[in-house]
Amino acid sequence: MRTMEVENQEKVVIKVEGDMTVQHTGELHRILLAYLEQNKDVEIEFGDIEDADMTFMQLLCSAHRTFTAKDKHLTVIGKKNDLLGMKKLAGFVRHRGCSRDKFMNCILVKEK
Repeated sequence: MRTMEVENQEKVVIKVEGDMTVQHTGELHRILLAYLEQNKDVEIEFGDIEDADMTFMQLLCSAHRTFTAKDKHLTVIGKKNDLLGMKKLAGFVRHRGCSRDKFMNCILVKEK
């Protein structure tokens, strides 16, 4: 996994690419917790994700819910549809956000 963080006053952009499996998601988890504590909005930019598993998807969902509960924004940009289109993640992609998605920006909703 490779991450790159770009921070400004409004938000932080975390660029993520590479292997996003259980062996590598701990680093992203620590980064997200740190920015949540700093009270920052976060944008995750997906680059070329080589591999991803359910641990990564669960981390994204949990982080999104946690940020939303604190009235902070966690959004994604980049190659989101490529990630959500991986066959091994079938069944985890949503058509609309959950009941806690008050900003209507669920990370697991495929873009049209």
